[in-house]
Amino acid sequence: MSNKFVKLAAATAAIAALAAPAMAQDSVRLGTSGSGSVFYTLGVGLSQLITEHGGINVSVESVGGSHANVFAMMNDQVDFAIINAMAASDGYFGNPPFPQAVNNCLVAQGQPTLRQVLVRKGAGIETIADLAGKTWITTMPANPDIALISATVAETGGLNQGDWQDVSMAESIEAINGFEGGTIDAVTLPASAGAPNVAQLMDSGTIDFLYMTPENVAAIEPNLPRGLSIFTLPADTYPNQKQPVQVFGMRTILVANCDLPEDIVYRVAQSLFDHVQEFAGYHPTGAEWNVDNTLDRPPVPFHAGTAKYLIEKGRWSAEAQAALEESF
Repeated sequence: MSNKFVKLAAATAAIAALAAPAMAQDSVRLGTSGSGSVFYTLGVGLSQLITEHGGINVSVESVGGSHANVFAMMNDQVDFAIINAMAASDGYFGNPPFPQAVNNCLVAQGQPTLRQVLVRKGAGIETIADLAGKTWITTMPANPDIALISATVAETGGLNQGDWQDVSMAESIEAINGFEGGTIDAVTLPASAGAPNVAQLMDSGTIDFLYMTPENVAAIEPNLPRGLSIFTLPADTYPNQKQPVQVFGMRTILVANCDLPEDIVYRVAQSLFDHVQEFAGYHPTGAEWNVDNTLDRPPVPFHAGTAKYLIEKGRWSAEAQAALEESF
């Protein structure tokens, strides 16, 4: 059993068994994406909460994308990071592009970043198998998860590489233009719920979703990499969307170096979870950074400081710990 799980198992046995809090440090470093991004806005808001309610000074550092932040944690350049769940999992397990396992543990989970499989109306695509012979954008170098999702969808539909005309995109606008020009039939697209560029195409009747059956979902979800999950978009999220649709996504999460003092992470978790509505004042997605979402399919183990908070609130148990440990 790893040191991480030893710490966490002690936490679940009894709060009294948790190691005594280390002397509080005065400041921590929080890594995020580029300034102006949602992640950066959340980072600034979180720093204010932690300083005001946790008594810890936080420096917000614009590191870059999610994987870049995990590298920064590996190199001891940040203590906390706001990243996507798949990058956290890749780091924890030492998957490429990481040369070794990165000591990052879960503090909190928030809103998902979505990937939607969209099809051109009139292309005759009703099922996954109908993608055969069609032009499908399945890769995006900046988002390696796009290719993983596409491959898993294709395999579930009985398709092999070469059964469709494979296309890559550098930016999402290429897919939007392709639909408008009739040059593509499908895309696995990174887009938020109700994204304006997708909504416009839905409103004009140019595109629709690839609606997956319950059997599709049951076959796909176990084969997704850890950190990727399936979420439901309610009906009417977009114009002309008459029914709920299953899409893919990765939660935005806050991770900490697993070796950070338990008391520091406990104070960070308490500052966030006890003030979720205040956090939402910095960005609307802040409302989703709650305990319920944090407990939803954790991509990496919880930090002992978060476990302590969850125990105190009656939201953690030895059974939950055993199930989580087994999954790793």
